[in-house]
Amino acid sequence: MEPPVSSSRGPMGSLLWKLDWLESQHLLRKPVRESFDLLKEDLEGIDTFLLELSDEDDPNLMKQYWMKEVREICYDTEDYIDWLFHSQLKIGSVGVAPRLKISRLPRTLNPRPNIVSQIKELRSRLQDASERHKRYLIVIDDLWDTAVWDFLLRAFPDGTQSSRIITTTRSENVDMTCCGNRSDYILKMEPLNDDDSRKIFFARVFGSENKCPQQFKDASYEIVRKCGGVPLAVIHIAGLLTRQQEKSEEWDYVERSLGSNLSITTTYKGMRKVINLSYNGLPQCLKT
Repeated sequence: MEPPVSSSRGPMGSLLWKLDWLESQHLLRKPVRESFDLLKEDLEGIDTFLLELSDEDDPNLMKQYWMKEVREICYDTEDYIDWLFHSQLKIGSVGVAPRLKISRLPRTLNPRPNIVSQIKELRSRLQDASERHKRYLIVIDDLWDTAVWDFLLRAFPDGTQSSRIITTTRSENVDMTCCGNRSDYILKMEPLNDDDSRKIFFARVFGSENKCPQQFKDASYEIVRKCGGVPLAVIHIAGLLTRQQEKSEEWDYVERSLGSNLSITTTYKGMRKVINLSYNGLPQCLKT
Protein backbone atom coordinates (compact mmCIF):
# COMPACT_ATOMS: atom_id res chain seq x y z
CA MET A 1 0.00 0.00 0.00
CA GLU A 2 1.34 3.44 -0.96
CA PRO A 3 2.32 5.47 2.14
CA PRO A 4 0.40 8.73 2.75
CA VAL A 5 1.88 12.21 2.48
CA SER A 6 3.03 13.58 5.85
CA SER A 7 3.42 17.16 7.05
CA SER A 8 7.10 16.74 7.92
CA ARG A 9 8.32 14.40 5.15
CA GLY A 10 5.92 15.47 2.42
CA PRO A 11 5.64 12.81 -0.33
CA MET A 12 8.93 11.15 0.63
CA GLY A 13 7.27 7.92 1.74
CA SER A 14 5.19 7.50 -1.41
CA LEU A 15 8.11 8.55 -3.61
CA LEU A 16 10.41 5.89 -2.18
CA TRP A 17 7.57 3.36 -2.50
CA LYS A 18 7.19 4.12 -6.22
CA LEU A 19 10.93 3.79 -6.81
CA ASP A 20 10.86 0.41 -5.03
CA TRP A 21 7.93 -0.63 -7.22
CA LEU A 22 9.81 0.32 -10.40
CA GLU A 23 12.82 -1.70 -9.31
CA SER A 24 10.72 -4.74 -8.48
CA GLN A 25 8.97 -4.71 -11.88
CA HIS A 26 12.23 -4.70 -13.87
CA LEU A 27 10.85 -2.02 -16.19
CA LEU A 28 13.99 0.05 -16.58
CA ARG A 29 16.79 -0.26 -19.08
CA LYS A 30 20.30 -0.17 -17.57
CA PRO A 31 21.27 3.53 -17.96
CA VAL A 32 17.87 4.64 -16.66
CA ARG A 33 17.86 2.04 -13.89
CA GLU A 34 21.25 3.25 -12.65
CA SER A 35 19.98 6.84 -12.58
CA PHE A 36 16.90 5.81 -10.59
CA ASP A 37 19.06 3.79 -8.17
CA LEU A 38 21.26 6.83 -7.50
CA LEU A 39 18.18 9.01 -7.07
CA LYS A 40 16.78 6.58 -4.54
CA GLU A 41 20.06 6.59 -2.58
CA ASP A 42 19.98 10.40 -2.45
CA LEU A 43 16.38 10.40 -1.26
CA GLU A 44 17.03 7.80 1.44
CA GLY A 45 20.00 9.81 2.71
CA ILE A 46 18.06 13.04 2.92
CA ASP A 47 15.08 11.23 4.46
CA THR A 48 17.20 10.45 7.53
CA PHE A 49 17.61 14.20 8.10
CA LEU A 50 13.87 14.78 7.68
CA LEU A 51 13.10 12.05 10.22
CA GLU A 52 15.52 13.56 12.74
CA LEU A 53 14.07 17.04 12.34
CA SER A 54 10.49 15.76 12.50
CA ASP A 55 11.24 14.45 16.00
CA GLU A 56 12.15 17.95 17.23
CA ASP A 57 9.41 19.76 19.12
CA ASP A 58 10.11 23.19 17.66
CA PRO A 59 12.68 23.32 14.80
CA ASN A 60 14.13 26.78 14.21
CA LEU A 61 13.18 28.82 11.13
CA MET A 62 16.26 27.76 9.18
CA LYS A 63 15.43 24.08 9.68
CA GLN A 64 11.80 24.67 8.78
CA TYR A 65 12.80 26.41 5.56
CA TRP A 66 15.17 23.56 4.67
CA MET A 67 12.47 20.94 5.27
CA LYS A 68 10.04 22.91 3.09
CA GLU A 69 12.61 23.12 0.30
CA VAL A 70 13.24 19.36 0.42
CA ARG A 71 9.52 18.59 0.37
CA GLU A 72 9.11 20.76 -2.74
CA ILE A 73 11.94 18.90 -4.49
CA CYS A 74 10.28 15.60 -3.55
CA TYR A 75 6.95 16.79 -4.95
CA ASP A 76 8.67 17.75 -8.21
CA THR A 77 10.42 14.38 -8.35
CA GLU A 78 7.22 12.45 -7.71
CA ASP A 79 5.33 14.49 -10.31
CA TYR A 80 8.01 13.81 -12.91
CA ILE A 81 7.96 10.07 -12.28
CA ASP A 82 4.16 10.06 -12.47
CA TRP A 83 4.31 12.11 -15.66
CA LEU A 84 6.57 9.54 -17.29
CA PHE A 85 3.89 6.89 -16.91
CA HIS A 86 0.99 9.21 -17.58
CA SER A 87 2.47 10.22 -20.95
CA GLN A 88 3.04 6.55 -21.84
CA LEU A 89 6.77 7.00 -22.30
CA LYS A 90 8.56 3.69 -22.70
CA ILE A 91 11.01 3.36 -19.88
CA GLY A 92 11.80 -0.23 -20.70
CA SER A 93 9.34 -3.04 -20.98
CA VAL A 94 5.64 -2.25 -21.30
CA GLY A 95 3.94 -1.52 -17.99
CA VAL A 96 2.52 1.25 -15.86
CA ALA A 97 2.58 1.77 -12.14
CA PRO A 98 -0.73 1.36 -10.31
CA ARG A 99 -2.73 4.31 -8.92
CA LEU A 100 -0.36 6.97 -10.25
CA LYS A 101 -1.85 10.46 -10.43
CA ILE A 102 -0.29 13.69 -11.64
CA SER A 103 -1.51 17.23 -11.15
CA ARG A 104 1.29 19.10 -12.90
CA LEU A 105 4.65 18.77 -14.58
CA PRO A 106 7.32 20.49 -12.46
CA ARG A 107 8.04 23.93 -13.89
CA THR A 108 11.75 23.46 -13.31
CA LEU A 109 11.95 20.48 -15.68
CA ASN A 110 11.96 20.43 -19.46
CA PRO A 111 9.27 17.94 -20.61
CA ARG A 112 11.49 16.08 -23.08
CA PRO A 113 12.00 12.34 -22.96
CA ASN A 114 15.63 12.48 -21.81
CA ILE A 115 15.06 10.64 -18.56
CA VAL A 116 18.68 10.33 -17.47
CA SER A 117 19.23 14.08 -17.86
CA GLN A 118 16.10 14.97 -15.88
CA ILE A 119 16.94 12.59 -13.06
CA LYS A 120 20.43 14.09 -12.94
CA GLU A 121 18.91 17.55 -12.55
CA LEU A 122 16.67 16.41 -9.69
CA ARG A 123 19.60 14.70 -7.99
CA SER A 124 21.62 17.91 -8.26
CA ARG A 125 18.89 19.83 -6.42
CA LEU A 126 18.71 17.16 -3.71
CA GLN A 127 22.48 17.08 -3.25
CA ASP A 128 22.64 20.86 -3.00
CA ALA A 129 19.95 20.82 -0.30
CA SER A 130 21.75 18.01 1.53
CA GLU A 131 25.04 19.92 1.52
CA ARG A 132 23.38 23.05 2.91
CA HIS A 133 21.99 20.99 5.79
CA LYS A 134 25.56 20.07 6.75
CA ARG A 135 26.98 23.58 6.53
CA TYR A 136 27.73 25.68 9.59
CA LEU A 137 28.91 29.16 10.49
CA ILE A 138 30.72 29.44 13.81
CA VAL A 139 32.19 32.61 15.34
CA ILE A 140 34.83 32.27 18.05
CA ASP A 141 35.46 35.62 19.70
CA ASP A 142 38.62 36.76 21.46
CA LEU A 143 40.85 33.73 20.92
CA TRP A 144 44.21 34.15 22.62
CA ASP A 145 46.00 30.81 22.49
CA THR A 146 46.88 28.47 19.61
CA ALA A 147 46.50 25.50 21.94
CA VAL A 148 42.83 26.38 22.44
CA TRP A 149 42.35 26.56 18.66
CA ASP A 150 44.01 23.16 18.17
CA PHE A 151 41.66 21.69 20.76
CA LEU A 152 38.53 23.24 19.23
CA LEU A 153 39.52 22.27 15.69
CA ARG A 154 39.25 18.58 16.52
CA ALA A 155 35.55 19.02 17.21
CA PHE A 156 34.75 20.21 13.67
CA PRO A 157 34.15 17.75 10.81
CA ASP A 158 36.45 17.77 7.80
CA GLY A 159 34.90 18.53 4.43
CA THR A 160 34.33 21.06 1.69
CA GLN A 161 30.66 21.94 2.25
CA SER A 162 31.33 25.71 2.25
CA SER A 163 31.15 25.93 6.05
CA ARG A 164 32.94 28.82 7.75
CA ILE A 165 34.69 29.41 11.07
CA ILE A 166 35.39 33.05 11.95
CA THR A 167 37.76 33.86 14.80
CA THR A 168 38.71 37.18 16.36
CA THR A 169 42.04 37.62 18.12
CA ARG A 170 44.65 40.21 19.04
CA SER A 171 47.47 37.70 18.48
CA GLU A 172 49.20 37.50 15.10
CA ASN A 173 50.43 34.03 15.99
CA VAL A 174 46.86 32.87 16.62
CA ASP A 175 45.44 34.39 13.44
CA MET A 176 48.08 32.75 11.23
CA THR A 177 47.47 29.39 12.92
CA CYS A 178 43.68 29.62 12.49
CA CYS A 179 43.91 30.34 8.77
CA GLY A 180 46.62 27.79 8.00
CA ASN A 181 49.23 30.50 7.40
CA ARG A 182 47.09 32.02 4.64
CA SER A 183 47.52 35.74 5.17
CA ASP A 184 44.86 36.51 2.54
CA TYR A 185 42.29 35.01 4.93
CA ILE A 186 43.11 37.60 7.62
CA LEU A 187 41.17 40.84 8.00
CA LYS A 188 43.03 43.26 10.24
CA MET A 189 40.63 45.48 12.14
CA GLU A 190 41.79 48.98 12.95
CA PRO A 191 41.34 50.27 16.54
CA LEU A 192 38.47 52.62 17.23
CA ASN A 193 39.33 56.24 16.59
CA ASP A 194 39.24 58.74 19.44
CA ASP A 195 35.79 60.06 18.60
CA ASP A 196 34.15 56.62 18.51
CA SER A 197 35.96 55.53 21.67
CA ARG A 198 34.71 58.63 23.49
CA LYS A 199 31.15 58.17 22.26
CA ILE A 200 31.08 54.58 23.59
CA PHE A 201 32.74 55.52 26.87
CA PHE A 202 30.61 58.56 27.69
CA ALA A 203 27.38 56.92 26.53
CA ARG A 204 28.05 54.00 28.86
CA VAL A 205 29.06 56.08 31.88
CA PHE A 206 27.00 59.26 31.66
CA GLY A 207 24.62 58.83 28.74
CA SER A 208 26.56 61.33 26.59
CA GLU A 209 29.72 63.43 26.72
CA ASN A 210 27.68 66.57 27.43
CA LYS A 211 26.46 65.02 30.68
CA CYS A 212 29.96 64.31 32.00
CA PRO A 213 30.76 66.45 35.08
CA GLN A 214 33.66 68.82 34.51
CA GLN A 215 35.76 67.25 37.28
CA PHE A 216 35.81 63.90 35.41
CA LYS A 217 36.50 65.14 31.89
CA ASP A 218 40.30 65.24 31.95
CA ALA A 219 40.51 61.82 33.59
CA SER A 220 37.96 60.46 31.11
CA TYR A 221 39.95 61.64 28.09
CA GLU A 222 43.12 60.12 29.47
CA ILE A 223 41.43 56.82 30.31
CA VAL A 224 39.94 56.62 26.80
CA ARG A 225 43.37 57.36 25.31
CA LYS A 226 44.99 54.60 27.33
CA CYS A 227 42.30 52.13 26.16
CA GLY A 228 43.90 52.57 22.75
CA GLY A 229 40.74 52.10 20.72
CA VAL A 230 40.34 48.52 21.98
CA PRO A 231 36.54 48.04 22.23
CA LEU A 232 36.76 45.45 25.00
CA ALA A 233 38.87 47.76 27.14
CA VAL A 234 36.63 50.79 26.57
CA ILE A 235 33.47 48.85 27.46
CA HIS A 236 34.94 47.16 30.55
CA ILE A 237 36.43 50.32 32.00
CA ALA A 238 33.27 52.31 31.27
CA GLY A 239 31.20 49.64 33.00
CA LEU A 240 33.47 49.86 36.05
CA LEU A 241 33.32 53.66 36.26
CA THR A 242 29.53 53.69 35.91
CA ARG A 243 29.48 52.41 39.50
CA GLN A 244 32.05 55.02 40.65
CA GLN A 245 30.58 58.30 39.41
CA GLU A 246 30.89 60.05 42.78
CA LYS A 247 34.40 58.87 43.66
CA SER A 248 37.08 60.91 41.88
CA GLU A 249 39.84 58.96 43.66
CA GLU A 250 38.63 55.77 41.93
CA TRP A 251 38.92 57.46 38.54
CA ASP A 252 42.49 58.48 39.33
CA TYR A 253 43.27 54.92 40.44
CA VAL A 254 41.89 53.45 37.20
CA GLU A 255 43.83 55.94 35.11
CA ARG A 256 47.12 55.06 36.86
CA SER A 257 46.44 51.33 36.72
CA LEU A 258 45.93 51.19 32.96
CA GLY A 259 49.55 52.02 32.29
CA SER A 260 50.48 52.73 28.67
CA ASN A 261 48.36 52.75 25.51
CA LEU A 262 46.71 49.34 25.02
CA SER A 263 46.79 49.64 21.22
CA ILE A 264 50.58 49.43 21.49
CA THR A 265 50.89 46.89 24.30
CA THR A 266 47.77 44.76 23.85
CA THR A 267 48.69 41.40 25.33
CA TYR A 268 46.94 38.82 27.44
CA LYS A 269 48.45 40.47 30.54
CA GLY A 270 47.31 43.92 29.42
CA MET A 271 43.71 42.82 28.93
CA ARG A 272 43.82 40.80 32.13
CA LYS A 273 44.65 44.04 33.94
CA VAL A 274 41.49 45.61 32.49
CA ILE A 275 39.35 42.64 33.51
CA ASN A 276 40.84 42.61 36.99
CA LEU A 277 39.97 46.27 37.42
CA SER A 278 36.39 45.48 36.45
CA TYR A 279 36.25 42.54 38.83
CA ASN A 280 37.71 44.48 41.74
CA GLY A 281 35.05 47.14 41.21
CA LEU A 282 32.19 44.69 41.70
CA PRO A 283 30.20 44.69 44.94
CA GLN A 284 31.44 42.05 47.36
CA CYS A 285 28.21 40.07 47.01
CA LEU A 286 28.87 39.55 43.27
CA LYS A 287 32.46 38.33 43.64
CA THR A 288 33.10 34.60 43.73
